[in-house]
Amino acid sequence: HALVKAFGQIFAVIGEVLRAAPPPAAGGASATVVAAAAEALEKAVAFLEPSAPPASAGGASAGEPSASSSSSDWQLEFALAAHTDQASTSAFLGSVERTLGELHGAAPSARWCTPRQVSELEAALARWSTERATFTEKVREVWELHAY
Repeated sequence: HALVKAFGQIFAVIGEVLRAAPPPAAGGASATVVAAAAEALEKAVAFLEPSAPPASAGGASAGEPSASSSSSDWQLEFALAAHTDQASTSAFLGSVERTLGELHGAAPSARWCTPRQVSELEAALARWSTERATFTEKVREVWELHAY
C-alpha cells in the first residue's frame, strides 16, 4: 500500500537489529528491550496486514475485503480504517516510535549491535517522525475526500 511503503525501510532496520540480538530468553541487560521490540513488531504486522492486497484466490475472512474487491477498494478500506480507528492507529504509531527509541537507547552499549546499526537506528528514529506525520495526514486526506 502506498501509504505505508515508507515504513518498510524503518521496519527493515528494526528487523536487522533484532536478528543480531540474542533471544530475550538469553537474559542480559537488553533482553527486555529486545522482547518489547519483537512484540511491537508483531503488533505492527497485525495493524498493517489489512494494507496488503487480498489473496487472489479463496474467500476472505469476515471484515476483510473479498478476493474480488478491486485494488482501490481494499486500499480505501485500509486508509479509512486507519483514520477512523484513532485508538488503533495511535497505538501502532506510538509503539513503533517507542521501539525505535528503546532500541536506539540500548544499542550503543549492546555488544551485538554494530556501529552501523546504531547509526541506522538513529536515522530511522529521525525519519519516523516525518513518516508518521505523512501517514496521518494522508489517511486524513483520503477520509476527507471520501466523506465529502
